[in-house]
Amino acid sequence: MAADDPALDKWLAQKHNYTNPQIQNELLGIMSNDIIRGIANNIRSLPVTQFALIVDGTQDVSEEMSNSNAPSAATANGLHQQFLKGQTLLGLVLAGAVIGELECLNASLQRKTQTISGMKAAISCVQSVLKDKRNEDAFQSLFEQANVIVNSLNLEPIKVPEPRRLPKRFSTDASTYKPKTATEYYRVEFYQVLDVVESELNERFHQEDLLTLQKLEDTLLTGQIDSVCCEYPEINSQLLAVQLPMFRHNYPFGSSMEAANILKGLSVEVRGLFSEVETLVRLLLVVPVSSSEAERSFSALRRLKTWLRSSMSQKRQNHVAVCHVHQDMLDLLDNKLVCQEFVVACERRKQIFGAFI
Repeated sequence: MAADDPALDKWLAQKHNYTNPQIQNELLGIMSNDIIRGIANNIRSLPVTQFALIVDGTQDVSEEMSNSNAPSAATANGLHQQFLKGQTLLGLVLAGAVIGELECLNASLQRKTQTISGMKAAISCVQSVLKDKRNEDAFQSLFEQANVIVNSLNLEPIKVPEPRRLPKRFSTDASTYKPKTATEYYRVEFYQVLDVVESELNERFHQEDLLTLQKLEDTLLTGQIDSVCCEYPEINSQLLAVQLPMFRHNYPFGSSMEAANILKGLSVEVRGLFSEVETLVRLLLVVPVSSSEAERSFSALRRLKTWLRSSMSQKRQNHVAVCHVHQDMLDLLDNKLVCQEFVVACERRKQIFGAFI
């Protein structure tokens, strides 16, 4: 913080112990609270308020880490032994053939201008590509690719894992199927992964509620009033049929977010002309197309817990997480204002630093 401020750098050079962990925690708290206040002010200033409920599903691993008896060397050695096996590399190759398309889909769904119809079209495109991979030729190509890498790195050959013996209470006199080659075994495993992905995409994105939202969005984007609007008592369909064509004629837009930004920029008198359009936009913004932004925030928190081994207090971790997730807002903070807030918190600091203007 003091790199570009000679005055602050001079004060920190003195022996006042203003770089200890307690002071760091206090400064992190000040910056974190400033960021949160900025976010709250931005939300309050929006003419169309967005509501979201986010639940932190991450688990505190501090106790697990502190009670772990396995040394790091043994863990690293176990990973090394796994990476020497051809099966591990084959698993990475097969997973990459599926995850690559899903990562592209995730990036598409994270766009703030995403529409429900566009989202469903993107999902259908990915499903089509993954279905084409569920055949003998596609799997054989991936298997041969993995074999080439295994041979070039002198790894253990790909082989069928040892069969697991079922408990007697589950076993019967009938003989179980045992694949003869590694190709047969891993082809079945690969097909199961593709089937699970297909099932999860259908379960998450092909629901009746999502179809209703798509009809509402189509009403906004096409100007054609759908009968689904009558199911919402807060929408006056007759007024909407008058206001929506007028709004579309004067302000072109391609998504509900763009429509919200247009409404945000209008004066109160002009926005009053489109009260039903504003209500429709509010309904669409209440239910986001994707929860990717929320998931990204808690993925960052999970990374912090992993990297730092949960060696910090919960309070400091919360402040660090806010600063890490909102790095763009952190860069915009005024260092002098942060320092002023730090100085006025204690009478002794006022005597040392003065007003710090």
